[in-house]
Amino acid sequence: EFTAMRDALAAALLASLLALVAGAPGDDAERARTAAARGGVAVAVSQQSAVPAVPREWDVVGPFAAGQRESDADPLEAWGGVDRVPRADATLYPSEVSDNGTAKWIRVATTGAGVLFVDWTKYTPAAQYESMEAFVGYSSSLTSSWALGDFTVSEEQAGTTFMCTCRGSALYFIDGVPYTGDSYGEGFPWLPVQLQAGVHTIKVRLQGYAQGGAAFGFRAKDPAAVIGLTGTNIWPYVVDGVLASPFLRIGVQNLLVDASLVHVTATLLDPPSGVSLKRCDTLHLQPRQLGWLRVELAQLANATIDCDNASTALLRFAVWDTASPVAPNATSNFSLSCVRWPAFYMATFIDADGSVQYQSVYPARGPCPQAGCPLMVGLHGAGVESNWGWGKEFPHLPQYYEILATNRHRYGWDWQGPGYVNALSSISSFVENMPGVPQHLRVSLKPNKEFVLFAGHSMGGHGCWVLSGHNPDITLGAICASPWLTFDLYSPFTTRIGYSLASTFEEHLMNAAAAEYDVELYASNMVGVPVLTKQGKNDQTVPPYHARRMQRLIDSHSGNLSAVISRENQWAHWFGGILNDADSMAFAQNITKWTARPRSIPAHFRVVTMNPASSGSVGSIRILQVALLSRKATADVTIHSDGTWTIATSNVLRFGFEKHPLVQYPTGKIVIDKHEFLTAQFYPGSHYWLRSQVWQTCSGCDWELKERGPRTYGPLARVLEGSVKVIFGTSGSNSNSAAAASLGVAFANDLFFLGYNIPVLADRAAATMSLPALGSANLVLIGGPDTNAVTAQCARRWAVPLTFHNRSFTVGIDTFDGPGVGIAALAPNCFSASPDQLHTVVVVAGTDAEGTARALAQLPRRSGMGAPDYVVVGGPRYGWGGVGGWLASGYWGNTWGYSPSAATGPSVGVMGGGPGQDPYKKHRKQHITAAVVGVGIIIVGVAVASAVLGAGATYFVLLHRAQRYYSDLKEIELKQRHGGKT
Repeated sequence: EFTAMRDALAAALLASLLALVAGAPGDDAERARTAAARGGVAVAVSQQSAVPAVPREWDVVGPFAAGQRESDADPLEAWGGVDRVPRADATLYPSEVSDNGTAKWIRVATTGAGVLFVDWTKYTPAAQYESMEAFVGYSSSLTSSWALGDFTVSEEQAGTTFMCTCRGSALYFIDGVPYTGDSYGEGFPWLPVQLQAGVHTIKVRLQGYAQGGAAFGFRAKDPAAVIGLTGTNIWPYVVDGVLASPFLRIGVQNLLVDASLVHVTATLLDPPSGVSLKRCDTLHLQPRQLGWLRVELAQLANATIDCDNASTALLRFAVWDTASPVAPNATSNFSLSCVRWPAFYMATFIDADGSVQYQSVYPARGPCPQAGCPLMVGLHGAGVESNWGWGKEFPHLPQYYEILATNRHRYGWDWQGPGYVNALSSISSFVENMPGVPQHLRVSLKPNKEFVLFAGHSMGGHGCWVLSGHNPDITLGAICASPWLTFDLYSPFTTRIGYSLASTFEEHLMNAAAAEYDVELYASNMVGVPVLTKQGKNDQTVPPYHARRMQRLIDSHSGNLSAVISRENQWAHWFGGILNDADSMAFAQNITKWTARPRSIPAHFRVVTMNPASSGSVGSIRILQVALLSRKATADVTIHSDGTWTIATSNVLRFGFEKHPLVQYPTGKIVIDKHEFLTAQFYPGSHYWLRSQVWQTCSGCDWELKERGPRTYGPLARVLEGSVKVIFGTSGSNSNSAAAASLGVAFANDLFFLGYNIPVLADRAAATMSLPALGSANLVLIGGPDTNAVTAQCARRWAVPLTFHNRSFTVGIDTFDGPGVGIAALAPNCFSASPDQLHTVVVVAGTDAEGTARALAQLPRRSGMGAPDYVVVGGPRYGWGGVGGWLASGYWGNTWGYSPSAATGPSVGVMGGGPGQDPYKKHRKQHITAAVVGVGIIIVGVAVASAVLGAGATYFVLLHRAQRYYSDLKEIELKQRHGGKT
């Protein structure tokens, strides 16, 4: 079965790669027709001109082992890396996934125009991938290799700009310069490149299950074009003649290789009657950068949009750079679908990062419960779009709104991190704005975000566990079909290369960064939540083991053998009715009764979180701050017959109660770790605070300005859960500045696929921005204080124990220097000045350009790739050791200080400390000895000084008295002389 799966994947990959025929004019035309048909970007097709031919033969070295969701471990780096080892020679390199344990160079010809495909089962037939997969799982056959291909630029082509693309890889290099690839097979981006005459080299890393492939293409560029259209646009439907929502996005790119576009915007051409352009972003695009224009439309209250044939309406936009008004613009067309209520429709909204995202809606038809219409939030599986076809698989009950969230992409974030935030933003945005709902129905069909039924399949089944386990107090119920629990259990991480060198504690720090989405840890939060699992017994994609394991955990925590309703049949991973059969319909119908009264709360329950930043309340209790971020925090609750709540906490420093209609909350006495309170404190107005081992209340305190909490907790990846700006340094050499800018553009372009619009600004440009503008976003600062003026401003004010020197930096008491050493570290945004505006920065810096590039690679851009609050990389084992080659890593404390028990680094070993111990212990002994001696000297000195001062004081007192006595005698003598009495 594993062999069949791998062969199917190989065939699918090869078919996908063959679909891209490099440089063929018909390919552009077909893409234009397809885009126009779906209402997307109308691509301008130019005549094919002379462009270089893509490589026909490739030198490939491999196969090497690769780990799941592990991007920074390359076994070839142990021998110098692909850029330093001899190319295409006879050297054999050690490899556990190849014949005789050796990898080697092979010559591979392209299949089709520009398509490179390597099937390692053909080149290394004795590697026995099947036996490895049977023993470890299919992660063991995940391989990596490097491919180098040469192409020639003629004298006629030299200096001209042409477009290039690579499908099948997220990153590729031309002569060492990084370019963003088309890893999802979207058909974009095509990026501009300009080269001199001669031979040039493409370098790409291939990964796959005993295989790897990529497709390359070159095509001509219109010499006059400066702005290109790219990406998958998003726009709303028209419902009963009214825009369902006002937002849409237009994908654009800078087609220049050596100049920025500083004022890219769009204007609305020939709008429908009553529709106007309210607002459009202005983008600053670096050379080769991609970006999204956020457009907001306005529609007059009584105006309706006339749809052609009652099905579509056309919007046209001109995209141009206002700083170069004479330059040709581009035209983007949108074909808006028109529907009548209550048909399926799509609406747009502004996500937590400020980007335009979409949601699909099946409307409620009513009647709704008195408390409002509940929401059924549909969570798709990998590769599935949130469209009509997916939505029809859910139960359509008249009292529910069905909201299909997107996870920001059809693959997205596994409903973790930004994908998790996207689902919650989709809920809150729909309830607050009611997009697409006719005005006259907004009272009778008002939705309520406190009543949510989460339902999903496969990856969406995992999302079902995540969202309900993190937010049980708003979870009306959960229907989790064919769900996997954690990606590590689904596709094991045990073959990660870095695990070979990392200690268990180093692994712990890395894994703790992703453990907040380990749904097994959160199973206790689900006690009391109605749950239905659906599974095919013959599912070979996500075995029933996953659902059964979670069922056992919830049942065990509940003390109820049937807390989870489980339904299994003889089908495989997907089958008709998996989410909308009679069982699902009855379940969804039955749980609506809880909209009228709170669910009964167990007499004993446990609240669990690994990170308060992603956790809602459980049983009305919300944990706000933990003592140590890398460990789970718990609150064990017992509700007594007299209404007293007894709470025993572990690793909790702050928590509060929240009121939700689905759950009960305390109305009487509270006992927290033997400290009594007469009434409950409700967050956000008040909460409980453990200070000096004594619990007390905190009311109206802006504690998050000085301490870390849900809005400022890490890990590093948290920076992507809000608005992001990249600021690169320009001080120093021009080459270093250009390298920093190139890193920023590659970072922003990579995240463009997931809907991010990330400005990439020079520190000079950022210096002209207002402090609120800088403080209202998360910042990625490329370059230390010596090269980046914005980093220098924050370094003077931040509380983190990170200081920079000339070609070195210090974390705590450890100083790091040498070539290729870098750090990525989370810190508070020094421009955020109020409790309502709390953001973070990630400073990315190195001892040189290579160190900075290595540091930026540690910032996770996909789920499952964990990195704590800071990571120091470099040294001889970094390239091939992965996490085992990190020089230091850890989590900051609650006041942004160094936390020895949550850190690794030189001081931990050299100074005799260890995980959970104090690395300053030896130094402290020396300091105590010195302090004792010093105090002794001070005491002696004080005694001597006191004696001297005492004697002096006595002398002056006696002298004063003698003077008084002398004066008295003189007075007596005068009186006697004049006959006075003595």
